Amino acid sequence: MQKRSTKHSDYKPSTLYPPRRFAHQKKKRHKQERAEVVQHDIQAQKSKSFSHAEEQEQPAVRKQRSAWHSFLQLASALMLLGITIGIGWLLFTPAGEAYRSRTADQLIGTPNQQWAKFLIGATETERRIKLFNSRMDSSLTE
Repeated sequence: MQKRSTKHSDYKPSTLYPPRRFAHQKKKRHKQERAEVVQHDIQAQKSKSFSHAEEQEQPAVRKQRSAWHSFLQLASALMLLGITIGIGWLLFTPAGEAYRSRTADQLIGTPNQQWAKFLIGATETERRIKLFNSRMDSSLTE
């Protein structure tokens, strides 16, 4: 028994999905229909005669913000301001430097000593780890 290769013309048009190459034509037709409707609306507006009262422009009405939206906007602005001031204090003041130094010394005594390099830098962390280890060795020998 021979296999018969089917051709595109053998399929019934009702069961065949339109080929991909024709899919864009539907979109173009839809865009053209929309453009025609908009053009018709513009022509209809131009042809209408307006009374004197309708010619006066309405004042622009601003949408009212909800209280919740205003609160969230204010809270996020205050939080960003607080974070900026806090980072500035940690990096640019002597008190912030002392705080970072104390925190790094506490971290060096824990298993998480690799995090200290983010507070005081890699070279200073290595120096303090050596100092910490020498203090621990001297306290064990005494």
